[in-house]
Amino acid sequence: TTTSVLVRSSCGAAEARVELESEHVGSNGFFSNFLSNHWNAGSCVTVSQRWLPFCPTLLRFLHSPQPLFVDQLMYQQTLESALALHHCALYFLAAGEFFLEFFHIVHARQHLLFQGLDQDRSEGALLFPPDPSGEC
Repeated sequence: TTTSVLVRSSCGAAEARVELESEHVGSNGFFSNFLSNHWNAGSCVTVSQRWLPFCPTLLRFLHSPQPLFVDQLMYQQTLESALALHHCALYFLAAGEFFLEFFHIVHARQHLLFQGLDQDRSEGALLFPPDPSGEC
């Protein structure tokens, strides 16, 4: 069986349709509920536009957990996009297996993730990207 989920951006017209094949094998209760009968007819979720690129692969991971999906999500990501992915995964209440693999990859690639950060030459400190929420 195939389950189709429409993912829409909360601002703008961007959207992605995700086809989830076979039976749900993950252990995420929230996601199981999301796929249950009251969602199944025309399942749709609205997310931040920053999360939209992550949602198809993240939903596939939640549907059928495989470390390969997390590796695909982290491929050539910046620190800022890795933080957005982490936030998106929290939104979907991803299980520990996702975060274990996610943090393993972050740790292994930390030198690449920190590469793009600006350095405050006067204090020798790294300047992290601004918080996308707009707060200081």
